[in-house]
Amino acid sequence: MGIFSKPEIIILKESNSAEEHLAKLEELLPRATGKVKENIQKEIILTKAGIDGEKKVLYELKNSNMDLVVLQDICIRAKDGREAQIDFVIVTSKLMILLECKNLVGNIEIDSKGNFIRTIQYGKRYWKEGIYSPIT
Repeated sequence: MGIFSKPEIIILKESNSAEEHLAKLEELLPRATGKVKENIQKEIILTKAGIDGEKKVLYELKNSNMDLVVLQDICIRAKDGREAQIDFVIVTSKLMILLECKNLVGNIEIDSKGNFIRTIQYGKRYWKEGIYSPIT
């Protein structure tokens, strides 16, 4: 019987290095003070949001009723030392999807130079910030 011979969802790799990162941050937090402690607290909040977003995507994939093979948190390293992390690799009988998850608040714009800009509204004030391109 072949891998796509009957409808099923196969999770070949279900793991998340972000959870390991979160554990290390939480271990460091009690020993930190001042600005370092603030930065660790912010990083913990962001990491938890990312983990939550990926769990929601994985839940939807598991309940998609589509023929899928799913690999989560894949790291690719080039010979020259560069590396990339891919949140999900989704394989069907017809295509492969590389999925990068972002659990963000606000509106995302891409300008003519390809820069990603997030606009967040706090009450009547707007705040803009650049974010890393998930494409690059």
